[in-house]
Amino acid sequence: MATISDELLRIIAHTRAWVKSYGIVLALAKNPKTPLAISMNLLSRLNEKDVRLLSQDRNVPDVLRITARKKVVLDKK
Repeated sequence: MATISDELLRIIAHTRAWVKSYGIVLALAKNPKTPLAISMNLLSRLNEKDVRLLSQDRNVPDVLRITARKKVVLDKK
């Protein structure tokens, strides 16, 4: 949901009960309004397939996409 406020996304990301769900972690990482620091921290929790998809997603911030691309390349080695 792109119309959600970044403060609400921050609250969701800091609530342990919410981030236990992989689907919510993935949705937060894919949401372009999620603060970059939170998205970067969630990147380590994603599986390889989702990181690869995130590295090609033009809706996420460039820094996150480039970091995901580097992680995919490092995982292949």
